Amino acid sequence: MRSIWENPQKAQEAVEEAKAYIREQKAPLTIERLAASLGVSRSELNRRLGESGGSPAQQKVRALLKKACAEAVASVVEFGLLKGNSPTMPIFYLKSNGGYGDGENEEGEVHITGEEDLE
Repeated sequence: MRSIWENPQKAQEAVEEAKAYIREQKAPLTIERLAASLGVSRSELNRRLGESGGSPAQQKVRALLKKACAEAVASVVEFGLLKGNSPTMPIFYLKSNGGYGDGENEEGEVHITGEEDLE
């Protein structure tokens, strides 16, 4: 039996299983739910998505799962904006999984948009 990492059809079925579960639960899709449906840990999923090369089947699976992970981040944002009664969980999730964070820009400068109109 081929590993899920080499079987695009099995990977697609796992993604659909995750989506069906969250629809039933009326919850946002998460990377953790995707990993659970794949039968792996979140760290294993992240490690595999960070790899490059591989067979055409492996590349197809990686592209499919990267898209599903992007959908998961969008799902959490949308759920937090539309249905959440507290911003804490979406904020935590996005900082942990979505590449968001606190802080200044890289130069450490503050830029105010429209500043030239203040005169």
